[in-house]
Amino acid sequence: EWYYEILNEDGSITYQYLRQANDTTINDKEQIHVLVRINTLYDKDEHTEMSHEYIYDEEDVVYWWNKDLQEFTVLYNYNMEPGDEWEIKVGTESLVMHVNAVEQYEYAGRSFKMLQVSDANHVFSGTIVRGIGHLTSFFPEKLMNKGKGYRVEGIRCFWKENRLMFKYGEKDCDEVYEEYHDYGVEEPVLTEGFRVYPNPTTGLITVSVAQSVEYRISNTMGQTLLTGRLVGENNQIDVSKLPKGMYFISVGDVTRKFVVQ
Repeated sequence: EWYYEILNEDGSITYQYLRQANDTTINDKEQIHVLVRINTLYDKDEHTEMSHEYIYDEEDVVYWWNKDLQEFTVLYNYNMEPGDEWEIKVGTESLVMHVNAVEQYEYAGRSFKMLQVSDANHVFSGTIVRGIGHLTSFFPEKLMNKGKGYRVEGIRCFWKENRLMFKYGEKDCDEVYEEYHDYGVEEPVLTEGFRVYPNPTTGLITVSVAQSVEYRISNTMGQTLLTGRLVGENNQIDVSKLPKGMYFISVGDVTRKFVVQ
């Protein structure tokens, strides 16, 4: 899991959340990692963009699926030495990444290979750390998000198997992690006309709404798992058959996340 900060056009700070959800197959290439990419913008839980990106790594090269060209492009190449270059195809455009320096970075008793890179227009210039990714934005967001009024400004932390592996600077990473995992939330949460509790849950969730309305429960891949109708207060939904993890329940235009333990 990766957590990056987003600087919105109104000056507010929100977050980008990247999570490796599972593996898939593309063009007969197996073990393609599916990354769920969630941008929370402006007011939290009111404007959220979700997409899926596809990567795999082979011999210290990370490849990224170019959806426009329907082919894989090199995202990171950790075999590069100072003076070497590689090309990243972003949509129908491309970036030529130049390696300025290669260093070893020591963090929490572990050693990481670190590339200092730049491109002609400084779209994706910065620091790339092996095993973590680019410290400004995992993907070339400046090309991906043209005209959207926000920019990804830097990594906050990186977790692997629920363990903090990397934290950048002095910012409180644990606070953001708990927001996405809903740890310790036991009371009902009221938002935009409906509430969901308990959260986390081990089997049943109770949903209260102001009027009769359809609901949809989906996973982090956006796949619909359960649907039904809610009427008034204390509607109980059995989610005990869902695997442990994070899910989303949508009522009208509002979506809330909950965790099955």
